[in-house]
Amino acid sequence: MDRAIPPWRSRSAGSVYSEIRDLHSRFGADQFLFVDDNFVGPRPEHKEDLRVFASLMSELERDVVFGMETHPRDVDLPLFADLKRAGLAFVAIGFETYSTSQLRNMKKGSSPGIIDDALAILKELRVPSYLNTILVDDRSTLSDLERTLVFLENNLTDQTFNLIGHMEARIGTEMLHRIHGEYNLDERKRPHYAMHDEKLRSVSRILLSAMGANYSLTQDLWRLLWLEWRALFKLDALHEISPSSITRQLVAEKNRFTIELVRHVLEKGYGMADGEIPGFIRDIRAQVDEFRTSFVQKIELCFMWVSYLCQQSGKSFPQFKSTRTSIMPNFDADQLWLARMQLER
Repeated sequence: MDRAIPPWRSRSAGSVYSEIRDLHSRFGADQFLFVDDNFVGPRPEHKEDLRVFASLMSELERDVVFGMETHPRDVDLPLFADLKRAGLAFVAIGFETYSTSQLRNMKKGSSPGIIDDALAILKELRVPSYLNTILVDDRSTLSDLERTLVFLENNLTDQTFNLIGHMEARIGTEMLHRIHGEYNLDERKRPHYAMHDEKLRSVSRILLSAMGANYSLTQDLWRLLWLEWRALFKLDALHEISPSSITRQLVAEKNRFTIELVRHVLEKGYGMADGEIPGFIRDIRAQVDEFRTSFVQKIELCFMWVSYLCQQSGKSFPQFKSTRTSIMPNFDADQLWLARMQLER
């Protein structure tokens, strides 16, 4: 066994394809998500298996789309081009941080260059991606966070399908103390929570509250990206996605707000006294609510556009509630035109 490569077992491409085909035939299932931190796999032969899988999925005649999670180092242009033709509708990437020292401490086997290459490939293919970060851990420094924010500002605030997803502050917080307490872990086995920069502890606490309030809009927007891609894939019209598309405008706007929110937390919350934190969290939530009020109207207009695409492609539009209201697929051409004009102002 090569101990440099972690244990990893996969099912055969034919087995997975047969199950998808069966579920599609029997129940009409047409959206699948592969839930694994590394869908591609660590060995070269795993990429060959995926090429076989992509070839098999192409037999479903644009009726099925799928999403996956993977590592930045596994984003390969020829492979992902094959997967896109087979129905790859989005990629979730835990790139975690743009700081070389943080990546090394986390033992991610990644680097800023690998992250840049992965995003460049996804941009070229125009496959939506969902980017997850670990902003604060026990060895984070203020400069680490700054590098990640600059990276996000440079890549995700204009003409992008790359939506900022989870931004975790996961170590050195009250939350993990409670988790370990609930599982009754031996005190000697509990991780040490002393942070390298204790002034970031207050930032962690604030971000846990701020990003939670910010996340529901992210979920709505991500669902719209998924449904838009599914409809355009069925219509063989993915080439029509343009830099000025409604969804791309909203993704960029949401990313800008998220980055500005984190910057505000860093500037004001770094080293904040415990007694000041509750009031500051209330102020942050008020900012999120104010943004939500205007942004949710744009999301609802975007629901019209995606609903229309679903009608055109013969695909159903799920009857789920957005942040404020339920949008149904019964809009005529005049309403669609009005929605587009309002968004383009």
